[in-house]
Amino acid sequence: MPNRMRLPAGMLLVFAVASIARVTVGGDLWWDERFGMNGLRGGGGGMVAAITQFDDGRGPAVYVGGSFHQAGGVDAVGIARWDGVTWSAVGEGLDPRSFDRLAALAVFDDGRGPKLYAGGHMRRMGGEPVSAIACWDGVRWTSVAGGVGSFEPEDLGYVAALAVHDDGTGPALYVGGRFERAGAGPAANIARWDGTNWSSVGDGLYGTVNCLVEFDAGAGRELYAGGDFYDSIGGTWVHLAKWDGQAWSFVPGLNGTPSDLVVYDDGFGAALYAAGQFQTAAGLRHVLKWDGATWSALGADTYGNVHSLAVFTDSGGPALYAGGAIVSAGGVPIPGLARWDGTAWTAVPGAIEGVWSGVWTLEVLDGPRGPVLYAGGEFTRVDERPAGAVATWDGAGWSYLDGGVTQPEVSEFLSVADGELRGLYAAGPFLRIGSAETHFVARWDGAVWTPLADGLNGRVSALTLFDAGDGLRLYAGGTFTQAGGVTADRIACWDGTAWSALPGGGFEWRNDEVLALAVYDGGAGPELYAAGNISRLGGVPVDYIARWDGAHWSKVGSGTTGTVNALQVYDDGTGPALYVAGGFDRAGGQLAGGLARWNGSTWIRVAAGLEGFFTSLAVFDDGRGSALYAGGTADYGAGSGGIFRWDGRTLRNVEGTEGWLVRSLAVHDDGRGPALYAGLVQNVGAPGHAFLVRWDGQSWEMVGGDTDGTVTALASHDDGTGAALYVGGWFTHAGGRPAGRIARWGGYPHPGDLNCDGQADFADVDPFVLALASPAAWQAQYPDCPLLNGDINGDGRVDFGDINPFVRLLTNP
Repeated sequence: MPNRMRLPAGMLLVFAVASIARVTVGGDLWWDERFGMNGLRGGGGGMVAAITQFDDGRGPAVYVGGSFHQAGGVDAVGIARWDGVTWSAVGEGLDPRSFDRLAALAVFDDGRGPKLYAGGHMRRMGGEPVSAIACWDGVRWTSVAGGVGSFEPEDLGYVAALAVHDDGTGPALYVGGRFERAGAGPAANIARWDGTNWSSVGDGLYGTVNCLVEFDAGAGRELYAGGDFYDSIGGTWVHLAKWDGQAWSFVPGLNGTPSDLVVYDDGFGAALYAAGQFQTAAGLRHVLKWDGATWSALGADTYGNVHSLAVFTDSGGPALYAGGAIVSAGGVPIPGLARWDGTAWTAVPGAIEGVWSGVWTLEVLDGPRGPVLYAGGEFTRVDERPAGAVATWDGAGWSYLDGGVTQPEVSEFLSVADGELRGLYAAGPFLRIGSAETHFVARWDGAVWTPLADGLNGRVSALTLFDAGDGLRLYAGGTFTQAGGVTADRIACWDGTAWSALPGGGFEWRNDEVLALAVYDGGAGPELYAAGNISRLGGVPVDYIARWDGAHWSKVGSGTTGTVNALQVYDDGTGPALYVAGGFDRAGGQLAGGLARWNGSTWIRVAAGLEGFFTSLAVFDDGRGSALYAGGTADYGAGSGGIFRWDGRTLRNVEGTEGWLVRSLAVHDDGRGPALYAGLVQNVGAPGHAFLVRWDGQSWEMVGGDTDGTVTALASHDDGTGAALYVGGWFTHAGGRPAGRIARWGGYPHPGDLNCDGQADFADVDPFVLALASPAAWQAQYPDCPLLNGDINGDGRVDFGDINPFVRLLTNP
C-alpha cells in the first residue's frame, strides 16, 4: 500500500482558500421546514384602524389598514385590498419585523390624479424609508417629501388622522398626530400637504391630534381637530379646536379626549358629535353633541368606551352609529355597535365577539347594491360567524370579507410530556393551523395538528395543567366566553374529550382577559392561580389575580394595581413562592415595580426602586445556582435591560439586554447543555439584531439563522423524535426556511464534525474541504450528516469565514 502524505490542516486550508469559490448553505438545516405549510393560516388577532375606498386603475376597492400580517390567508402587512371577492397585498406594506402600524387612510387628488395616503407609526413602507406617512399610486409606495416627525432623527412621530379640506386656498390633505416638523419645516402636530409642498397650519396645535372633520357651525365650513391641546393664553388643556383658514380657535366645554368626530343631522339641524370619555355635570358620558353653541348628551349613556362614529342611512333613515367596546347603551344590551336615531339607542343585531378594544373605525362606502357600513377593529366574530376584525352591515344583515384580516401568532405553548394529554399545545389569536380548523387552541402530536373539540370563541393567552381532584386537566385562559359550545367566561377546562366551565366563573368587564395561569401550593394544598387584566371572578373583586381551590374563587391578598402578564413558582431558598410579573406599580399595597412574590399569605416586593414592565418568567441555572429570570423591559438602580436575574438575594440586569423588549423565555438543551432562550419583540442591541437569542450564563448569541420577525412564544418539547425548541411569533421564515408563524429548532450542529463520527478532529479536514468545494458531492458521500456542521462560526452558512475558526477548533478547542 503506497504511503499517503496528509498536509497539516493549516496548509491544506490555505490551499483551499486560493482555489475554491465561496459556498453558502441554502437555509439553516437545523430549523425544521414542517411548519412552512403546516403553520398558521389565518384567524383573529388582527386590528383594523382605518378603512377607505380607492381606485388604483383596476376599479374601486376597499383598503383596510392597521396592525395585522395576513388578509384572507394572504400575507399583507399592515394594509390590504379587498375587491369584493378576494384579498391582496398592497405592495410590500409595512416592515414585518417592526411593530409599526397604520392608523389613518385617505384619498387625495392634488390635480394629477387621486392617490392613497396612509399614516401611522411607520419607518418603512413597501421597502422604502418613510416617516409616519406614505403615498400609494397604485404601483408603488413612496415617501411624502420627508413625511412628518421630529427634528431628532430617532424620534419618529405619529400620524393619527387624515382629512381633505379646502380652507379657501384650494383642496389639501391635512395631517394630524404627534410631530414637530413636516418635510424640513416646523409644524406643530398638524400640517398641510398640497401634493407638492408641506406647510404649517397657522401656529399649529400644542398637543396630540386624534381626529379631524369638516363642520359648518354657521360661519362656513371649517376644519375641526379633536385631541389634547394646551391653551397657552388660558393656561389650560382643551380638547377641540377649529381652523377657519386664518387662525385656530378653541371650542370650550368638552372635558375629555375625543377619539372621533362626525357631523350628523338628527332632524333638528346638523351638529358635531364627539366620541370619547367626557366628564359632564351628569357624570361620565361617551358621546356628546355640539350644536355650535352648547354640548348635550344623547339620552342615557353607553356603558363601555366608544371609539368611532359614522352616519349611515338604513331602513329607518339616517342614523348615528357608535362603535367601541360597548356593553350597553340606554340600558339596552349592545355588544360592540350601537345605533342612535335622534331619540334613543338601539342594538345593531348580531353580537360582535372576541372584543378587546372593540370597533375602532366605521366607514360608509359604496357597495354593488348601494352604501354599506364597514366596521373594523379588534374582534373575531360577528353574529356568531368568523369576521377577522372587519365586517359590513347593510341595514338588514352582516356580510363577511373572506376571513378578514389577521395577525396570527402563537402567544403560548404548553408541553405535556406524559399521560392522555401528552402533546404540544399552542394557543393564540388564530382559527386555523395547516388544514385544521382549530379556533384559538390546538394540539401537536408530532405529525399533525388537531383541534380541541370546537375550540373557543376568543383569544387564548394562557395554558397550564391542574388537578382539582378529578384528574389532571388542561386549563385555558383568555378573552373567550364559550369553550366547545359551553358558556365559559375567560377560563375553561379540557379533559381530553370535552370542555367545561369552572364553577363560579364570570368576569365583570368586557375587556377582561386572563393572561397567565399557574399552580401553586401556598400551604392549603395546590390551587390554580389566574391573573391578567381581570377585575372580578365569581362575584368576588380580585384586583388582577385570583386563586381557585377547585370549588371557589378568592382574592390573593389585596392583589396588584395593574395587569399581571406572567406567573412562576420559584424557591429562592426560603421556600417556594409564586412570583408575579406585569405592568403594576404595587402588589399587596407595597411598591413593586412590576415584580413581586406571594408566599401564600403575604405579598413581598422583590426589590425597592425597580420600575419595570415584565412579560415573562423562567427559572434557569446558569452554573451559579438556580435563579429566576424576568423578561420585559425595566430600570433598576443604575442599570436597565430587557432581562433581570433574581437569586433570592440580589436583583441584577443581565448584561447586554439593554434596548430589548422580551416577550418570552424558555430553558432548552440544544445539545450544548441547558441554556436560557429569549424571544424578542424589540431587538435593539441584540446579537445580529436577532429576535431569538440564547444565554449560556456568559454571553448571548443568535440562534441559527434567526427568524424574520418577532418571537412571542417558546417551549422545549419532545414529540418522540428528541427534544426541540418550538418557536412562535410573527414571522414567515426561520433560518431562511419557510415557517408559518411556528418553527422548530432541532438542536445545534456539532461544529467541525464533517464526517459525523461524533468528534471534530483531523479526520474532518478532507470532508470540510469537499463541503466548501462541492456541497452536492459532500452530501453524496455523507448522506446522513448535517452540512451545517461546517458552520463553525455560527453565521448560518458554510463558507470561507469558517476556515480560521475550524483551524482553531482543531488545534486549540
